[in-house]
Amino acid sequence: MHPLFTYGSLMCRDIMHTVVSHCHVLGSAVLQDYRCFIVRNETYPGIIPCLGHQTNGIVYSDITEANLAKLDKFEGSMYERRLVNVTLISGDVKSVFTYVIKPEYEALLETTPWDFNEFFKHGKKSFEAKYVGFENIRN
Repeated sequence: MHPLFTYGSLMCRDIMHTVVSHCHVLGSAVLQDYRCFIVRNETYPGIIPCLGHQTNGIVYSDITEANLAKLDKFEGSMYERRLVNVTLISGDVKSVFTYVIKPEYEALLETTPWDFNEFFKHGKKSFEAKYVGFENIRN
């Protein structure tokens, strides 16, 4: 079982449940030295290393190897799964997996920071309707 830090669409528990039917929310967390940007022409984000910045998100626990494989398919070839350290809201530091934009795809990121509240209000429905990652995990 593995913990996973999510910072984008997977912060929505219903989207996470579509991908991984069984997991628990461990809590809110902060990932230091990474920055979260909108992917060009999309409603979802990607993170890249960026000293002095931070990304807020949610940590899920109890992610099985089979579910990691589903998440790998959901995230697609633009992202790589990486082991990072996050600070939980409790102050504890935890080693977790997260998905980072591969260097060769960094040019696809806008300079606009991604905002979860904007996504939830205005982008979530279109994301769910068109995102091909859902099809990847069903196959």
